[in-house]
Amino acid sequence: MGATAFYQWIVSQTDRRDVVVDFTKDVKRDGRAPKGNVSPDEWISYLVHSQANRESIQGFDQAWSEFTNY
Repeated sequence: MGATAFYQWIVSQTDRRDVVVDFTKDVKRDGRAPKGNVSPDEWISYLVHSQANRESIQGFDQAWSEFTNY
């Protein structure tokens, strides 16, 4: 699965009750969120530059792990 598929997957994760939903909400709210072929390092850079909170960063870590093991 590619990075574009990750964006599509993450924005569909709205019914969760864990830290992934914090990341999901941030991505859906921010029109500047990466949507193309983006590496995990580029996602982290986006989160840092967006001053994302700890929960959102933890949510990304968990989401990327789940997505890549899917």
